[in-house]
Amino acid sequence: MLRRVITGLAVLASSLLGACEDAPVSTVLYSSGQASTYLDYVASRGALLVEPLNNPFSVGQTWFSETLAGMVRSSISYRTLSTTGDERRAMETKFRLRFVFDPPDGYDPRQMCQGVAPAEHQTRDHLVVLAVFCNDGEMEAAVRGSVIYPNQPGDKQFAALINQMIRQMFAPPSPGGP
Repeated sequence: MLRRVITGLAVLASSLLGACEDAPVSTVLYSSGQASTYLDYVASRGALLVEPLNNPFSVGQTWFSETLAGMVRSSISYRTLSTTGDERRAMETKFRLRFVFDPPDGYDPRQMCQGVAPAEHQTRDHLVVLAVFCNDGEMEAAVRGSVIYPNQPGDKQFAALINQMIRQMFAPPSPGGP
C-alpha cells in the first residue's frame, strides 16, 4: 500500500514538473515606466495598433494580426481598450505594440520600433516572442517570453503567454505610490 502511495506521488510530481516546463515564461527587458500612462492616452483616442512583424503560423497575416490584437485587448482588464491589426483603423499610429517571433539570439528589440524585423529566425523547440511598445519610434517597454511551440495562434498556452507578457508590459500604476 505504501509503495502505491509513493509511486502515485512520484507520478504526480513528475507530471507537475513537466507541466511547469511547458508553461509560458516571460521577463521584462526594459520599461521607461510610462507604458501604462501612454496606453491610457491611446485608449482615450481610439484603437491601439498591434503589429506582428513576422508570422510563425501557417495562417493569413491579416487574420493573425487581428487574432493577436484580440489577445492583447483581452489581456488588459483595468481599463477599456480597443485594438486593431490594421493601421488604417488605429487613431494614434505613433504608438504601436510590435511583436517578433523566433528572433535570433542577440537581436536588439529597439530595432522593432523602427519596423525592422530580423532577417533570419532561429528555430527552437519553444516559440520565443519579443514584444515592444513604441512611441514614435522609441521603445517604451520590451518583454521577452517563450512557450512550448504552439500549433496555431488559438493555442491556450500561446494565449496565456501573450496575456502574461501584456500584463507585465502595461502593469497598472500601484495605488498610493510609484
